[in-house]
Amino acid sequence: MSSERGNAARKRSQKHKNVTAFRNNRHDTSPRVQKMNSVVHEGVCMRCKEVLEWKVKYGKYKPLTHARKCVRCQQRTVLRAYHTACIHCAVRLGICAKCGTEGGVVTPLGNQGDKEEPGDQGGDQGGDQGGDQGGDQGGDQGGDQGGDQGGDREEVHGGDHGGDGEDGSDDDASDSDGPLAESAT
Repeated sequence: MSSERGNAARKRSQKHKNVTAFRNNRHDTSPRVQKMNSVVHEGVCMRCKEVLEWKVKYGKYKPLTHARKCVRCQQRTVLRAYHTACIHCAVRLGICAKCGTEGGVVTPLGNQGDKEEPGDQGGDQGGDQGGDQGGDQGGDQGGDQGGDQGGDREEVHGGDHGGDGEDGSDDDASDSDGPLAESAT
């Protein structure tokens, strides 16, 4: 190829084709590379996530050694490489922590905050059980206590509500008042 303008088109295929894909941990199995491969990119838009994944895949990702300054709050709270905004500002403003664009955040950082971590672990388990068993009932009632009990409750209540509609809920109220009233007398 010459440097002549307009003569940059190549007419032949690549001479040395890659047989196997590049792996960044083939020869380097240091803890730094393992940590780099296990990084989860959260709080960024799809484009920034693809860029960060490319950097990790080809060994170009360089983790931060010191906290950097957030461009929004001017505090040294940015703890992730290539990010420009801290976790708190990104969540508060709903922006990508890397490029700063609004909306389009793939996975929000709010789920991974230090303050919310213990509650989210129990909430995720309860949410999964509640979502699988009783979306109509509410996931928190049978979430952490026992999946079988929540399922039994759903079958009993689900059958009454599903067949009768609003009348079924009134019947449930009268049924629950009836046995209590009978046992009290």
